[in-house]
Amino acid sequence: MSSNIAAEDFFAAQEKFNRTGSSFPFVPVQEQIHRWAERQPGRTAVICSGRRLTYSELDRLSGRVADFLISRGAGRDVIIGVLLGRTEYAYVAEQGILKAGAAFLPFVTSYPDDRVNFCMEDSGAPILITSAAVKESRPELSGGYDLVTLEDIFGTGDIFPAASFAAAQSAAAYEGDSGCRDVHVA
Repeated sequence: MSSNIAAEDFFAAQEKFNRTGSSFPFVPVQEQIHRWAERQPGRTAVICSGRRLTYSELDRLSGRVADFLISRGAGRDVIIGVLLGRTEYAYVAEQGILKAGAAFLPFVTSYPDDRVNFCMEDSGAPILITSAAVKESRPELSGGYDLVTLEDIFGTGDIFPAASFAAAQSAAAYEGDSGCRDVHVA
């Protein structure tokens, strides 16, 4: 009899412990960043290899990515590939994709082209965002998707200074020191 009471007490305590419901509303990350940009626009949002983006810059640049992608048909139920080194612009691209209402499919730059092509085709992703330098150095990236560079989106020359691009690419994200150990998005 006492073992049943102990078991009942245990299960009652366990049920009480597991009640973790909360009344916090869900706020998507892109909306949280936009709110920070409105409240504290000069506060640092991303640090990567000594380069910083403020919340205002991250919000503005990602908005440009979103506008570009929406003009190309991005939105709900659309997947956009991202093939960028671990730079501040990877965050810009990913936030822009989320602002467009789409989902992102990130690729590590050390993935072989045939794997990227297969994943893009398999997911039905219509666009792969990369940099001009990656596009130029990887001619085998092709398939049933558009290969779009950040430079295309922003209408500029090479966004990445040659030295920082070389450092990011040689690190081959997750295989060594990419220079982004101090990345902050909060």
